This record gives sequence, structure tokens and C-alpha cells, in this order.
Amino acid sequence: MILPPTPPLLFEASRAIRLAQGALDIEAAAVLGLKNRLGSGFAKAVELILGLSGWVVVMCLGKDRQIFAHVNS
Repeated sequence: MILPPTPPLLFEASRAIRLAQGALDIEAAAVLGLKNRLGSGFAKAVELILGLSGWVVVMCLGKDRQIFAHVNS
């Protein structure tokens, strides 16, 4: 079965801005939610990091696919 070509997506500046603002609202709420969860485990992690010599590499995993799916919906 041959499918007809899909039309190109139209860029809408207002939609792009609205989606970005929504994504930032979600992320801001998540970061603020972490505030009350800081405790002795966080302090211990900071202490361990400060005691290291060399580089500390920080990686984020898992969100890229969710953000991509949200923006493309």
C-alpha cells in the first residue's frame, strides 16, 4: 500500500512559544517540588563530590524522548 505524501508542517510562532512556556511551567514545578525533598542524602552527596579530585560528569537520562513527544503532539 502506498500512502500519499504528508503535507509539510506549518510553523506557528505563537504555538511554538505557547508549547515552550508550557514545558517550562512543568519543569519549574518539578524543580520547586524538589525543594522540600532536600535532606541529609543531598548534603552527603555534596560532601562526597567536594572530596573528589578530578572531574565530575553529570548526565540526565529519560526526559529527551518525553519532551520530543510533547513538542511534536
